[in-house]
Amino acid sequence: MDQEKNTLVTPENEEKQAVFGFLKAVAFGVAICEAITVLVFALIGRFSLSVVLGAVYGGLVMILYYYLMAGGITKAAKEPDPEVAKKRMQLSYSQRLMVLVLLLGVGLFLYAEFGIIHWIPMALSIIYPRIALGIWQQRYKKIAKDEPLTAGNPDAYADIDEKEEEADF
Repeated sequence: MDQEKNTLVTPENEEKQAVFGFLKAVAFGVAICEAITVLVFALIGRFSLSVVLGAVYGGLVMILYYYLMAGGITKAAKEPDPEVAKKRMQLSYSQRLMVLVLLLGVGLFLYAEFGIIHWIPMALSIIYPRIALGIWQQRYKKIAKDEPLTAGNPDAYADIDEKEEEADF
């Protein structure tokens, strides 16, 4: 009986699965991009522990940033009043940006004062989630054509929008 309860699909479970899928894509993409960055540093003869620490630190900061973004979006989506939801999103963005600047500032301080964290892999980590999410979205556009609409598939509705636009002509 308890096992049946755990397998029931509820909006909360779908929400958690969607957020987990999103964060998994960000984390996986950032890890691959950071590994390539470290490899490039090794190939050009500039590899050091600070490069690895900069990659890890920057990657963790960006994963935290996108985790906070996912939390802010899900909270705003639950808000019945659109104006309150919009303000909640704006506040979430401002808070995330402050955390990002603060943590990257700490990383730059650690680089400048102690040389612990290399600033280049840390700074490059800012663009890596965009690359990962772009690839993730392209993957889902291909899958969406063959699969039914699901909460974990952010672009599953893209085909519907395109068909609606075609029907208007």
